Amino acid sequence: MRIIQIAFAIISTFLLNSTLAYSQVTEQTTKDHVYYLSSEALNGRIAGTEEGRLAAEYIANEFSSVGLSFFSDSCAYYQDFTRSRKIGSASTLVLGNDTIGVTHLNKMCHYTEKASIRFIRPEEQSDAIGADSTSFIVFYTESFDKGIQKIKTHYNLNGGDNGYMLLMPDKKRQKGFRISLESLKKADDAYEVFVLTNYLHFALNKEACDDYLKEVEHLNILVANEKRFADLKQSSAAQDKRFDFSEKPDSFVVKNYRNVIAKIEGTKADKPAIVFCAHYDHVDSLYSRRTKGVAATDYFPGADDNASGTAAVVEVAKSLKKANFQPEQTIYFCLFDAEEKGLYGSRYFAKTLEQDVELVINMDMIGRNKRDRKRCDNIVFAKAQGDFGKAFTKGFDKYCRENSKSLKIRRYDMELMLLLMGYPSDQASFRPDTDTSVFYTGLHKDYHTHNDTPDKINYKKLTEYINMMSGYLMEF
Repeated sequence: MRIIQIAFAIISTFLLNSTLAYSQVTEQTTKDHVYYLSSEALNGRIAGTEEGRLAAEYIANEFSSVGLSFFSDSCAYYQDFTRSRKIGSASTLVLGNDTIGVTHLNKMCHYTEKASIRFIRPEEQSDAIGADSTSFIVFYTESFDKGIQKIKTHYNLNGGDNGYMLLMPDKKRQKGFRISLESLKKADDAYEVFVLTNYLHFALNKEACDDYLKEVEHLNILVANEKRFADLKQSSAAQDKRFDFSEKPDSFVVKNYRNVIAKIEGTKADKPAIVFCAHYDHVDSLYSRRTKGVAATDYFPGADDNASGTAAVVEVAKSLKKANFQPEQTIYFCLFDAEEKGLYGSRYFAKTLEQDVELVINMDMIGRNKRDRKRCDNIVFAKAQGDFGKAFTKGFDKYCRENSKSLKIRRYDMELMLLLMGYPSDQASFRPDTDTSVFYTGLHKDYHTHNDTPDKINYKKLTEYINMMSGYLMEF
């Protein structure tokens, strides 16, 4: 009996070791990835730059080194796409020596190179003025949405070819680069409206913003700071003054971006796919936070955001390929470009993929400790949406408890939940039709600063996460 027990123990140990051997990525391997991706040579991997292309080539070479399948029949790991960005030219009003900048909301439809215009109050409108395209009816409002509603109501009741001037208080709020539909509707200052109407390509929900503005695209609407037009509140001033209005056409810049994607083909073609992803781009100074203290570099390394997640996707993909893992569902290993600019890469992939996706597993910042706290030294936070996503996360938690000596999964974190609600990462491009599971190690003071450097990464935790995820995917 003892001989049988010993033999069974030997067999069990062999099976366990053979299961885990394929996935044993070393800390040095993980460190090599992060140090290169966050090096000065790649200058922050800014989307659309030559350094961003070098990062893409590096990832593709890693996929190629183990013979992972190409994403498509093009015999390449690349998915190239373009985005156009509007460069707004100023619209101005001139009265004597005073020049005032305004936002022309529907400039594309109502472009005017030069004109002489006047402003009138709604109660002063006559049939003649209503048919005059050089007359603009003035509305004062505390919020953008209320102003738009006033304009729509007035137009529906009176019609006419006149334009509208929306005057709003200017609180000089700092510009944000990601703006949702709700932010648009709640905007209450002229500067914020300028951002909303001229930088909609940064919006988290661009389609919703476009739909919202489309309701008034047939109307000629100017938006300005009410302080510069205080005398328009007096009816006589509006009738007596004419402004010289002039503007130049907006221009467009086209940027080229590149997703890097490999796959392991599933045995059952009819089953929906799994997407295992991270974004590999980082920010430049335009969208960064102020560095607290002395800057460690003169560029933005992005070691945690998101060289850490990139390293995880690369090494999990390589581990499964080396193990000759053959899943029932096709697994796409995606490194998305231009996430920081508005989820461009994942949106494009989700839109063009001709296959249903059942689960998206996203890694965004998984290399540090939350708030740099020692007690988070072995903790990775997870947040799932949908039944399948929750089952995956719960199963991974159980797998780590049974197989890892140190890694702990926390399936609830208020900070992560709030972040996903307000600033979603790439998994949002697949919602609500697809379940998701997001892994993250927490915000820290170096987020989006010069100081997100590779020496601060917790390589033990990151490597353990990669090894556990590889093992779990083999059993899932």
